[in-house]
Amino acid sequence: MPMARKLWPKPGRESRTGAPTRPPSCPSLRKLWFAPRVPSGEEWGYSGLKSGTRTAQALADLKERFASLSPREREIVIQVARGRLSKQIAHEIGIAEATVKVHRSRAMQKMKASSLPELGRMADKLQLVSDEPQRS
Repeated sequence: MPMARKLWPKPGRESRTGAPTRPPSCPSLRKLWFAPRVPSGEEWGYSGLKSGTRTAQALADLKERFASLSPREREIVIQVARGRLSKQIAHEIGIAEATVKVHRSRAMQKMKASSLPELGRMADKLQLVSDEPQRS
């Protein structure tokens, strides 16, 4: 007969984050344990300012960061926003793929983007790429 798998670790043990790994036995607390977590206002990006003011400030900040890029970095950010791969950008511009990666990395640092999709969203906010499909 196969051995049953334990659903919870031994009582009193906690997860790596310090949270208890076993749900409470009290029914009212069990509801809270299994309830979906609702993000706070800070997690949604609400900082207490009016929405329009915050958006305008964020856009002005993005424009300032984009202006700080070198012309080559701007060109590469636009190509990345169009969905081009480093190899495609390198071939199109006529530089090495490693150089494209260096320019892209520096642009991401200056734009304070933690990932390529975030860099693409920033480019969308700045309206750097037209909505028309690209022909290769």
